[in-house]
Amino acid sequence: MELLKNFFTKWLMRIKIFAFLFSLWAIIFSVSTILDLKIAFEYDDGFAYSGDSFRKAKKDYNLTDYSQIVLKAGEFCHLDRMKIMPAIISSTFRIFGIKTHIVLDRPENTCLINRWGKSRKLFFVKDLNEKYMLLEKKGYLLYFCASDEGIIQALKAKVKPVRIERGSNSQAQYSYEPGRFSEKKLPLSSF
Repeated sequence: MELLKNFFTKWLMRIKIFAFLFSLWAIIFSVSTILDLKIAFEYDDGFAYSGDSFRKAKKDYNLTDYSQIVLKAGEFCHLDRMKIMPAIISSTFRIFGIKTHIVLDRPENTCLINRWGKSRKLFFVKDLNEKYMLLEKKGYLLYFCASDEGIIQALKAKVKPVRIERGSNSQAQYSYEPGRFSEKKLPLSSF
C-alpha cells in the first residue's frame, strides 16, 4: 500500500510541475504574440553559410565583380546551409512566440523564397538605407548579423545588435571587425 501511495505522490508532483511549466510557457507565448515581438537575422554568414553558392556562381559564370556574383549566387541557394547557433536561437525564440525574420542584402530570388520563406518571413533589401528603414519600421528586439554594416544600421534604428561570427571560408566582401561597436557576440556562431 505504501508503494502505491509513493507512486501516486511522485506522479502527482510531476503533473503539477508540468502544469506549472506549461502555464508559464503559455503566458510567455501569449504576451510575446500580443506584443508582436520579433527578431531578425542577416542571411549571408549570419543565418546561413552562403559561401558555397558564392563560389559556385563565381566559378560557373566566371565572374569577378562582387555585385554580379551576389545576383547569380541566388541560383545556387540549395548549397546554403543553416548555421547551428542561429538555428537554435531562432527555434528557441519561435517556441516562445517571438517571430523570426531574415534580412537578405540581395535582390528578390525565387530559389531563396522557396528554400526559406515557408518557415520564416524574408525581407530583401537593396541597400543600407533600406535595411535601416526596415529595422526601424519593424521594431525588432534583436538583430543578429555578421557585418559591420548590419551592426551600424541596427544601432541607428535603435535595435540591439548581436554579432554572429563569420565562417572561416566566407566569400562575403563586407567589413568585419568583431567588437568594434561593443556589441554582444553570439558564442559558437561561426559553425
